[in-house]
Amino acid sequence: MKLTYNKPVSVRTNYKVKKSREQIANKRDLQRNNERTQKPLRIYFLWFLNLKLLLEMEEKKMCFTIGKSRKEIYIGKDLTIDKVYYRDWDLDQVLELSFSKWWNTHKNLFQKPMTEFSETTKGWNPKPYYRYIQVDTRIGLRSIIRDVRTGLSDIVGESIELNSKYKVFGDVHYDNEILRYNVIVRILNGEEDVDILECEKSRMKKIEKSNRGSIGVDEGSKGFKRESLLWNLEKQWKKLNPEERGIQNTKVYGEVHRGINAGLGKYSLKVKKTHGRKINMEFRSRLRMELSRYTKQSQLILNGVSQGNYRKSTEFSK
Repeated sequence: MKLTYNKPVSVRTNYKVKKSREQIANKRDLQRNNERTQKPLRIYFLWFLNLKLLLEMEEKKMCFTIGKSRKEIYIGKDLTIDKVYYRDWDLDQVLELSFSKWWNTHKNLFQKPMTEFSETTKGWNPKPYYRYIQVDTRIGLRSIIRDVRTGLSDIVGESIELNSKYKVFGDVHYDNEILRYNVIVRILNGEEDVDILECEKSRMKKIEKSNRGSIGVDEGSKGFKRESLLWNLEKQWKKLNPEERGIQNTKVYGEVHRGINAGLGKYSLKVKKTHGRKINMEFRSRLRMELSRYTKQSQLILNGVSQGNYRKSTEFSK
């Protein structure tokens, strides 16, 4: 069974080619200045994605396995979503809508209240934290601003912070979180490890910072550089043809006691310990270890999200 509402997030083309890191950072800073939320918009997008994944797994009665025991955790049974906490999110819309459409009608859950202007007192509600101001617009903007500043001078220096009920915990690194989400979605969809690597390589390389890896490589005129074991093994693996990557057998003659070849003068097949097979096994083993690491991290994040905590890595109860 494959996921339908959850799909891997691709790298934006304009971010890959047309815009530098500085340009992207400047654009994000400009967007941030216009936001009224605790965290940048893309962080709520990540929270939304993780919750959407949990909801679809619950709907399809899907599970993931944890630990060396490969214990199966079924969403909705072994891991339950706190739907009381998420009541105002309209979970049916979280599952079915895109983030942008959902956010347009739910952003008020995360934003600080805006200062409102009205030409009538109708609808005003007395609250200890509200301040109502009567402004005569005939006195001019400069005088109005001066009077407002004077009228609010009593709160200058006060450390009053209004936070949303839906608070984000800790620092969240967008590319890391998207990579983890993509990996677990692809694994749940039954994709092969090598195919996952091919699709997510650009993000993995960006995050892993292979130039700080443990393997030293001499590139001749380009000099000496370092790369991670995974990328070093992948480079060697790609040089092998399919036959070299596969299992090769050799005939061992002699007395065979078991099987269809039993008897004198027969032979048995023995797997050759070829260099290609060794590289293939090492590469696939290393790749599986890396993907398992991303998957485990995603599972802990999903466990926290189910309880209303993002982004808290929450261990599963034993």
